Amino acid sequence: MNDLKSRLEKEPWVKNCVLIESASMPVMKIVTIANSEEIKLDLTIQDSRHRGLECVKLVKSYLYEYPHIFSVVLLMKFCLKLAALNEPYSV
Repeated sequence: MNDLKSRLEKEPWVKNCVLIESASMPVMKIVTIANSEEIKLDLTIQDSRHRGLECVKLVKSYLYEYPHIFSVVLLMKFCLKLAALNEPYSV
């Protein structure tokens, strides 16, 4: 991941790139600008410990079974972001 970080930092579209190796699943946080809007990306490498896709499937299954909770999920995500609790790891 360090090699990828070094290469990404040289790209003109990358504003900022931080590698967090201390997280349970190493993550690279990238910030870029597109159409005057800041875009944040989190990159991880899929391996046997990665649970991100499973979590997405679980939430989608809940939303399929209980479509009325969509607004609740969005509100919860918004509140977590406002409270700066939407990042499960820190630098």
